[in-house]
Amino acid sequence: MRVLLLPFVIPGLTIGVALLLLFHALGVRPGLLTTTLVAHVGFTLPYVFVLISTRLHRFDESLEEAAMDLGADEITTFWQVTFPLIRPGIVGSALFAFTLSFDEFIRTLFTIGNDNTLPIQIWSTLGSMVSPELNAIATLIVAASFALVIVGELLRRRER
Repeated sequence: MRVLLLPFVIPGLTIGVALLLLFHALGVRPGLLTTTLVAHVGFTLPYVFVLISTRLHRFDESLEEAAMDLGADEITTFWQVTFPLIRPGIVGSALFAFTLSFDEFIRTLFTIGNDNTLPIQIWSTLGSMVSPELNAIATLIVAASFALVIVGELLRRRER
């Protein structure tokens, strides 16, 4: 359990350099769908674990037992009882993991190789000047963030 929480306390630069050295020693070519994916999953997994496990700790197991007593099998119980109760934790952790991954620049820089991501492209463009394209991208990111918050709030209100 404690090993899983190590990315909370180890700086991104340290992990980025360590992953670069590890992948080089293993002979793995850096790329978006190989080394960067592994780095981001390894970085966001502890956050997802903490968010979903807190949701599961508050889970009332007697609801599952009641569903099975009423004739539901394990799969039906999971989809009709368990999943709807833990869905907010899953959705929240997925959004949180996406946000952390999108913001994680250092690990990406060390593990991306010749591929490119939006944050890397923005960073490389900022070296020369701030262009109207960057302003448009920033506006779209902020608008998409607001839209996700509004949609989430509307869905939350609809469920109540």
